[in-house]
Amino acid sequence: MKTLLLETKTCMNHILLRKTFDSFAFIEGEIITANKYNIDGKLHPNYFDQKPDRIYSSWYEIKEYCLSIIKGKRTPLSFHLVFALSKEQIIDFIKGSNLNHREEEISGLYFNFRFDGTKLYLVTGTTLTNFTLDKTIEKSFDDYTCRFFKQQQISCEILS
Repeated sequence: MKTLLLETKTCMNHILLRKTFDSFAFIEGEIITANKYNIDGKLHPNYFDQKPDRIYSSWYEIKEYCLSIIKGKRTPLSFHLVFALSKEQIIDFIKGSNLNHREEEISGLYFNFRFDGTKLYLVTGTTLTNFTLDKTIEKSFDDYTCRFFKQQQISCEILS
């Protein structure tokens, strides 16, 4: 698990206006402006004519709603957004990191964005299907995260 301090303006542009995170699963979010908005990204299968093949909405599907809450003359007091890599992204991560692990061993790889009113932070998260003392996946995901933000030209400082 790593904590990064992100360049707020550039990263917010990527989150809200660009396609950078569109393919990520949206797990949950909380946005505090004049009101507090809690958003659960979990899909309700009974709502659909055909049951979706995934559990969570993509960020692409939720982004416009969040943008409508955030945009305006005043910045939010705070927000917290949780994104997860899709199954396809997890497979690419395993291959690209040369890990000797199967995708079934990884329950989730997460980007936890937290804005405190002035600064934007990201905390990485990993969830494995079985307990292990081996931190190879966690370390590899932290390295992947730093490379990802560098590729997107979002400056970041590693805090821990």
